Amino acid sequence: MFSFNNPVGACPTCEGYGKVIGIDEDLVIPNKSLSVYQDAVACWKGEKMSEWKDELIYSAEKFNFPIHKPFYELTDAQRFLVWTGNKYFKGLNQFFKYLEENSYKIQYRVMLSRYRGKTTCPECKGSRLKKEPGMLK
Repeated sequence: MFSFNNPVGACPTCEGYGKVIGIDEDLVIPNKSLSVYQDAVACWKGEKMSEWKDELIYSAEKFNFPIHKPFYELTDAQRFLVWTGNKYFKGLNQFFKYLEENSYKIQYRVMLSRYRGKTTCPECKGSRLKKEPGMLK
């Protein structure tokens, strides 16, 4: 139960590897010295996808978000907000969900593959073990 080499103790999400294929934050935001306004979010560039960035920029003053501050200077809460969004704008999680829902289009599949990579397992946070050892049955 306390070994990731055993199916009983291994995290069910990553199967004891500690990593899963997911959206890689370093690929989505490659240059953290840029601000959101300066296109720090790589996938929000271009004519069509910049609508997502514009939505954040136009509503930023409503929740006091610093669009001109370099991404690495943002607080953890502000970085989290870019990913999760709020009632004024949709975040990166919603953006990638939109791409997956429309993955029948080749350009969306290509875009998804561009930002995928090995990421830390969200379930076990890389520990490779189940969150809680189950009760013996």
